[in-house]
Amino acid sequence: VVSFVINLLLVKYGAMNPIGADDALASIGVVQRVAIFTTLPLVGVSIAIQPLLGFNYGAKLIGRVRKTLWYGIAAATSIGVLMWAIVHLFPEAIVGAFGIKHQNLVEFTVFALKVQLMMMPFIGFQIVGSNYFQATGQPAKSIVLSLTRQILFLVPLLFALPEVLPHVLPQFTGLDALYFATPMADFLSIFVTVIFIIVEMRRLRKLERGEITAKF
Repeated sequence: VVSFVINLLLVKYGAMNPIGADDALASIGVVQRVAIFTTLPLVGVSIAIQPLLGFNYGAKLIGRVRKTLWYGIAAATSIGVLMWAIVHLFPEAIVGAFGIKHQNLVEFTVFALKVQLMMMPFIGFQIVGSNYFQATGQPAKSIVLSLTRQILFLVPLLFALPEVLPHVLPQFTGLDALYFATPMADFLSIFVTVIFIIVEMRRLRKLERGEITAKF
């Protein structure tokens, strides 16, 4: 769904931009592949800690549950910072590895890459946080948090930002605005995940103290 929407809007706003629709599509292809590569290790961390979270939660070892969650968040955040640093230190080399040579397209793709991965240091928290709820038998919360980043926030922003951002910040075009949709969706989803985790930590403390007995 997201790929369809992005490609549709890239053709529309790319045609209005000197870079053109074809080059806009080529640019997003590079950016999306790099984004997948940088995000996969974060997903790997979240999957790796799921059994630890599930077993300890089932055994009511709440202290271990909290420790595992924070270790997972720390590991994913560290990887995210490393990936963000690599992208910002060597953007031209990364773009060039995909065969893009035209200077204008290189500059635009570098800009798009930096913008779309702007929230990379914090995405690990969101991914680990949403998978935490899946590991502890709370799939509805996990689904909601996963959808916030991929669908619920991103798709409306993809439609709205190209119409709004150029009027607020004239230095950006509608095509530029498409790339800002991803970090904005990331920020909103991270904010929601923070709220979910804060509420969950309070619930775990009550569960640990015996004030509540329901695990879910």
